Amino acid sequence: LFSDPKRIYWLGGSDLQQEGTFQWLTTGQTFSYTNWIPGDPNNANAGEDCVIANWNGDGKWADAECEWLEYYICQKE
Repeated sequence: LFSDPKRIYWLGGSDLQQEGTFQWLTTGQTFSYTNWIPGDPNNANAGEDCVIANWNGDGKWADAECEWLEYYICQKE
């Protein structure tokens, strides 16, 4: 899935509605699976509300500021 080990991807999840409750932006459903790096989600600087993958190059998730310019992963139905 991660062709470039240094590339970070948006996953389409956030806790913008309620801090600490992460849900998918497209459906509003809370996560039934997570893969956080140790210590995350941590809402660093009181502004990390969106979910990224591959923060350490290992595919794990982290919370990040939603304004970052990163690649994204799309879901095909």
